[in-house]
Amino acid sequence: MSAEADSQSAAAAATKSEAVTRTRYRAESEATLGRIGRFELKGVLGHGGFGRVYRAYDPQLDRQLALKVPRFAPEERRKIRRFLKEAKAVAGLRHPNIVALYESGKAGNDYYIASEYVQGRTLATCIEEQRPDDRQTAEWIRDLAEALAYAHDEGIVHRDIKPDNVMIGTNGRPQIMDFGLAKRLDEDSSMTAEGG
Repeated sequence: MSAEADSQSAAAAATKSEAVTRTRYRAESEATLGRIGRFELKGVLGHGGFGRVYRAYDPQLDRQLALKVPRFAPEERRKIRRFLKEAKAVAGLRHPNIVALYESGKAGNDYYIASEYVQGRTLATCIEEQRPDDRQTAEWIRDLAEALAYAHDEGIVHRDIKPDNVMIGTNGRPQIMDFGLAKRLDEDSSMTAEGG
């Protein structure tokens, strides 16, 4: 290897190391609201009757993620099963227009789903703030239709597609999230929207 190639390789490694250090510094210097298992809670992304979704940091893998933490009473076994079923349904999906699910589990009394953090806004917010032009709308519809077709090919039906369940990233890419009512096509067809 030439001296020039060695120099370029060393510079690239130094830049990568510097970027990783900056990422860790930002995560460590940002206030933490609490912890769920190994995840550091950094902010609330949303909340409702189901529980909360946090922007969290995973120090083990050095990345931000969205951590969905539902509120369940111990006797709500059916809701717990449905929540875990959501995780199983989505876990195998790998598509650029579907928010990736990293893992699910339980830490103490808290169940969680850890998924890709998409920095951006919901499609509902985008439409409310400024309606996209026809070309942008057509591109987003195409991308979302391809993602849904892929999910269907994998045997998963979302069942709750709406602008609030689509994130538009800062890169302009739409991504489908919240498969809370997802259903495997091979499941009993009598299953209701409530997972019954």
